[in-house]
Amino acid sequence: MYQAQEQLVAATRAQMENAMRMTNVALRGFEQVLNLQIEVAKDALAEGTTGVRAFANAKAPSDVMQMHERFVKPNVEKAQTYAVEMYGVACDVRRELDELVAGQIAGFNKTLAEVLDQAAKTAPKGTDQAVAAMRSALVTANAAAENINRLAKQMAATADANVASFMQAAGRKTKRA
Repeated sequence: MYQAQEQLVAATRAQMENAMRMTNVALRGFEQVLNLQIEVAKDALAEGTTGVRAFANAKAPSDVMQMHERFVKPNVEKAQTYAVEMYGVACDVRRELDELVAGQIAGFNKTLAEVLDQAAKTAPKGTDQAVAAMRSALVTANAAAENINRLAKQMAATADANVASFMQAAGRKTKRA
C-alpha cells in the first residue's frame, strides 16, 4: 500500500513538472509573438509616418507613382517575412510541446507497465487472462499513439513544405525550408 502512495505522489509531482514545462514553453512562444508584433508595429508606424510625409510633399502624379514602388512593394515583402516568422514561432512551440507530451506518454506507459507487472505478481490465480488483456490493450494503445504521432509529424512536414514552396514562389527564402 505504501508503495502505491509513493508512486501516486511521484506521478503527481511529475505531472506538475510537466505542466510547468508546458506553461513555460507556451509563455516563451507568447513572448516571441508579442515581441515580433511590437517590432512590426514600430516599423509600420515609422514607415507610415514617412509615407504620409512623402505623400504630403508630392507635387506631381509621377511622385505618387514612385511612392508605390518605394512603400507598397517593401510592405508586401515585410508581410511575407512576418508570416514566416510567426509560422516559425508556432512550429518551434509545437515541436517543444510535442517532445514534452511524448515524454509524458512514455513515462505514463512505463508506470502503467510497472503497475501491470506488480498486479500480475500479486493477482489471484486465474486472473492471467485479465492481465494479458490489459497488456494487449496497452500495446494497442501505444501503437495507436505512435500512428497518430507519425501522422502529426507528416502533417507538420507537409505544412512546412507548403510554406517553403509558397515563399519560394514569392521569391523569398525561408529558415524552415
